[in-house]
Amino acid sequence: FFYRQIYSTLPNIKWPVIIGFLLVPSTVFWSSGILKDTLTNAAVVYICAFMLKLFYRKKIHIPEVLLTTLSVWLLFSIKYYLLIVLMPLVLYALIDQSMRRGGVKKSVRAMVYSVIVVGTLLVAPPVNPNLNVLKLPEIIHRNQQEAFVPTHGDSSIDVRIEPSWGNLMQSLPHSLVIGLYGPSIFDKGSMWSWIPKIENLILALLTVFTLFLLWRQRLFSPDILVMAALIFILSLALVLPLAAPNFGALVRYKATFTPFLFTLVTILPCWYYQNRAQNR
Repeated sequence: FFYRQIYSTLPNIKWPVIIGFLLVPSTVFWSSGILKDTLTNAAVVYICAFMLKLFYRKKIHIPEVLLTTLSVWLLFSIKYYLLIVLMPLVLYALIDQSMRRGGVKKSVRAMVYSVIVVGTLLVAPPVNPNLNVLKLPEIIHRNQQEAFVPTHGDSSIDVRIEPSWGNLMQSLPHSLVIGLYGPSIFDKGSMWSWIPKIENLILALLTVFTLFLLWRQRLFSPDILVMAALIFILSLALVLPLAAPNFGALVRYKATFTPFLFTLVTILPCWYYQNRAQNR
């Protein structure tokens, strides 16, 4: 369903979507079988597909509304933090698109997003006490004390923090790198860990190549959908290593945003090589 929406609205990125969502082994593995990750990953992708239909003003059918409602309920019931990150971005993308058509200024649109973010932060604690941003360092520290258990194969992630904002802020850069590109080829692990390690190496190389193409072509004004995807990816990449006790768990949690990340960093390289092939 997601691919069909991409193909009908953004056909020039169909190959990056195929690569990101259908060919990355970790994504395929952790989005298959009878697992809660299968349900939550499918729910995230279905909500995004439904949002694309709204974004481009395509006809909406009643079964799609029902399935989107089911997807929201599944995220709320199984992985509430995904819903808290995703829904403000979906709402803002839709509202921003509507305001753009109405000629609303950027400053007003930015203010609307600020209201959505603040509203989300106010609504989040009643949903689950672990979503109280004011007590975030204490919550992460407590969860780490409960979750961090020595694992076999030296696969533990050592980003433990003290219950203070200063210590948390110092840990965020390290956590972000691990969240985006961990485990790396330099981390220890079992034979099977080399599958995500090679994936992350390719991902890092694609990121560098994409940044190079962005700089060379001076593409510094990202689309609202790209911005929403980036915020979704970076938010989860920052937090998940703090919550995942080992790389095995991290790879499973990352399967939610890995396809989006692979898609984003594959778009410009695909266009680059397509243009070169056409100019030969």
